[in-house]
Amino acid sequence: MSTSTTYAVNLPLTNYIIGWYGTQTHDPARFLAPGVKAPGLLTTYKRYLRQDAFAASDTRRPMYDSPRTIDIRGEDVPVMLEEHALKIGIDDRELLGAVDAEVYRTSLRQAKTRALARRMLISHNKEVFDYANSVIPGITSVDGITEANKWSDRTKPVVSILTSLINKFAVNNGVYPNRILTTRDVWADIQANTEVQTMMGEMGRKVLTPETLLELIGLQGDDIPPVRVMRTIASYNPGGTGGAEVDNVNIVGSNIYLFYADDNPSLDDISALKTLNLAGDDMYSTVETYRDEDISTEWLRVRGHHKVVFAAPSAMMRMQIA
Repeated sequence: MSTSTTYAVNLPLTNYIIGWYGTQTHDPARFLAPGVKAPGLLTTYKRYLRQDAFAASDTRRPMYDSPRTIDIRGEDVPVMLEEHALKIGIDDRELLGAVDAEVYRTSLRQAKTRALARRMLISHNKEVFDYANSVIPGITSVDGITEANKWSDRTKPVVSILTSLINKFAVNNGVYPNRILTTRDVWADIQANTEVQTMMGEMGRKVLTPETLLELIGLQGDDIPPVRVMRTIASYNPGGTGGAEVDNVNIVGSNIYLFYADDNPSLDDISALKTLNLAGDDMYSTVETYRDEDISTEWLRVRGHHKVVFAAPSAMMRMQIA
């Protein structure tokens, strides 16, 4: 039987998290699919297709006739938010032998909350990238360049490839991509590329910085809004067979993403991916605790409701680098 007392600790999970989840300004999932507060569990969002937003119409009005009517409001898509929850327990037997049981309980709460928060955020990040990779096809050919994603071949014209993708993105969306997300391994491939090295040498640069890359691929200038670049080391452990120890795997994989995401996302903006939820950008900000007397255990629980949606299919490009 559980006691009826349930209370919220009201401590942001980020206060408890170690490693990259606590030190990066934005974790990759929030960078790729920003949180948007939904009015309820059942909500709608706007889905924008470029054939609607960029269609052309005959604007000539015949004599004694009304002008043609158009509608570019986007498609209203209904969606039900999913519940996501994890819990971890403190059994009374864990307190046996403690000099001060309450002090030790507080210490256990903090340690287990850190573990719970880390697991929740890692799981959310993996969910977002698994979804993104399932709905966004990987690009392998660009302007007649076959195996355009094979950047282990240092002779591939990486700058030309990225510039071509950006130009196509701008034509299809009416805006430039304002975010680039990849990993340090892919970044190393870019820096080692022959074309990149040649152009950097002409510019007198030795190290590839985000600013230098943006300059190389034409995403800097008075006519281009600021572009944010993230090189993430976010990872998860897939677990080895029979409990064997295996290396972590980068959550982003070997991908590079070019996309648009509004800095103040809403249900109606043209951000490519969004995470609709009930709390906005801080989806899992509280830890609930409750006690089950039957098993002499105090439970710590994090839960929330969210759904990752693909709101503007043309506003994201993905290339899986080989």
